[in-house]
Parts: sequence; C-alpha cells; structure tokens
Amino acid sequence: QGVTLDVDALAQGIADAITESDTLMSPQEMRSTLIELKRNITAAEEKEIKLGAINKRRIADEKLANGAAFLAGNAKKEGVISLTSGLQYKIIKAGTGRKPTLKDEVTVHYQGTLISGREFDSSQRQGKPVVFTLESVIPGWQEALPLMREGATWEIYIPESLAYGRRGPLAYQSLIFKIELLSIAETASNS
Repeated sequence: QGVTLDVDALAQGIADAITESDTLMSPQEMRSTLIELKRNITAAEEKEIKLGAINKRRIADEKLANGAAFLAGNAKKEGVISLTSGLQYKIIKAGTGRKPTLKDEVTVHYQGTLISGREFDSSQRQGKPVVFTLESVIPGWQEALPLMREGATWEIYIPESLAYGRRGPLAYQSLIFKIELLSIAETASNS
C-alpha cells in the first residue's frame, strides 16, 4: 500500500517488546510513527477508492455513449420505429390476437442481448416460456408489450433508462430483446 517497511527494525522492536528491553524509540515516537503510518495507509486507500470510482464512471460513461450511438444508428434502419421515450422496435411478425394491459399476465419467449450481440438471457435456453404480469418487468417491456398483439414477434431496443438503469450487472447498458408474445391470460380486464 505504498508503505516501505524496515523488516530488521520491526524484528528488533518485536524482540525488544518480548524481552522487555529498552526500545530504540520512545513511546511518544512510536505513537507518532504509528499515527503517520495510519495516515499513509488511509491516504493510499482513499487514492485507490478514488481511482476505482473514476474507472467505474469511465466505464459507465462508455456504456452510455455506446448505447446512445447504437440507438441513433439503429433508428435509421428500415422497419425500426422510434418512440418519444427512446424505445425502438421492429416488427418481425405481426400478431392477430389481443393486446395486453399492465395488469395482464402474459406468456412470452424472449432472448436478451447486449448491443454487442452477446446473449445474456433466453427463455428458449431455459427450455420454456416465461409467465409474468407486465407491471413486474422493466419499463421498456412495460411500454412495448401493450403495443403488441398475441402471436407477434418483435425486436425491441431499450435505452438504459428503460432497462436496468444504473443498478445491477446490466447497469448503464442499452439492451436488445427479441420477444414473442405467446398468450395473454384471461383476466377481468380483458374478458
């Protein structure tokens, strides 16, 4: 931690303490030396923490910039629809069924990828579709799924503000989801 230790002096100090011999330093000098050592260690730790925070901020800024650049370029692609919230989607297959509400329970298949194309989650990989109410998922899904009809498959492009925001392992990242809306459970709101 940036502190140089005189091993011989340390060994001599330990030996003097064990044998109760006179020490090379007075109690006041020892106290002053320990206080200075603690200050140096604390300063080194604080510097390390600051560098870590600066590095985390740099990485976060890079992820945000990459996401913004991706979404800006993606918005120009044929078939991509951009909403005022920043959410984008592309209809891969139109559905013909009902549209869900936030209170509805839906069954979907999905694949989640980073903008780099690396998959981070997939219901197909898990071997079965997932069931949830729309109000329990990330804001980007809450906005996109009520626009979809049963049977539809869309690819949605979610800015970090509508994804996981600034927390968790996917913090600061724009994400891509391919979603197939398989069914909407019968509830009082849609029967």
